Amino acid sequence: DVDLRFIETDASAVAVTLQEYLDAGADVIFAAGGNTIDPLDPILVGLQRSGAEMVHFGAPAHPGSMFWVARIGRTPVVNLASCSMYSRSTVADLVLPTIMTGRGIESEDVVQLAYGGVLDREMSFRFPDYDVEEVDEPDEEE
Repeated sequence: DVDLRFIETDASAVAVTLQEYLDAGADVIFAAGGNTIDPLDPILVGLQRSGAEMVHFGAPAHPGSMFWVARIGRTPVVNLASCSMYSRSTVADLVLPTIMTGRGIESEDVVQLAYGGVLDREMSFRFPDYDVEEVDEPDEEE
């Protein structure tokens, strides 16, 4: 089952929601919509309040270099960076198979992405073209 929730941008709401997912037996929790460069981001603070352990912050791959993965007990909490809106595949796609094996994910699993995980032009077949043609729009008349 998938339980998708949009919650308030409040650390307490994040912590409560994380606990609800854990109580429901979630195998993995995905978080989106945060600001990974802000240490006071409600998702990051909510993780701390939930007793989460930050497994790894940042990834040697693009798109998704601002990826993080945490763990509450044995349950992984995975950040879906905003690049997920624009790319068919991100770092999350590279680590999800490891997570789904049930063995969990460790920092070293993310570090290993540096070996071929820096997805540059040679790997462009895996990602959509970021170049967007600009359309000249006529000026609006007032």
